[in-house]
Amino acid sequence: MEQYNGDVRKSWLNHSPNKIISNIFTLFDKKPTDIAKLPRLVLGGLQDTQQIAEFQLDLAPDTHIRKVLGRVVYGIDKLSVKGALELSRKLYPKNPWRLDAELYLTGKDRCFHKKPDCKFCPKFLICTYGALNQ
Repeated sequence: MEQYNGDVRKSWLNHSPNKIISNIFTLFDKKPTDIAKLPRLVLGGLQDTQQIAEFQLDLAPDTHIRKVLGRVVYGIDKLSVKGALELSRKLYPKNPWRLDAELYLTGKDRCFHKKPDCKFCPKFLICTYGALNQ
């Protein structure tokens, strides 16, 4: 943080996306273990709060997101990280990040691992898993 004189915003203001990711790795002094999830979350948050310009950004495919995508589209319990990234790019090619929050919240609040709450899920009408298991 010393390189930014105590102001972490200097790590992203007026920088390219690749430079921002590099700066984030430097700040945390190590790479996250799961396919650059941390920088995606940070960049997505910066986009969401309009602190940086919007650009094409992958979602952060955690277990909730992979579960919802797998169930809604394919009727399976969970996609791989690679599968979730590829599918999200097909569903929203302009900016897959825009799917992240909705998928995460659905997975966390409704699409439970053992007993999904399909009747009250906003995706019930389009969900392959819900249709197969009702």
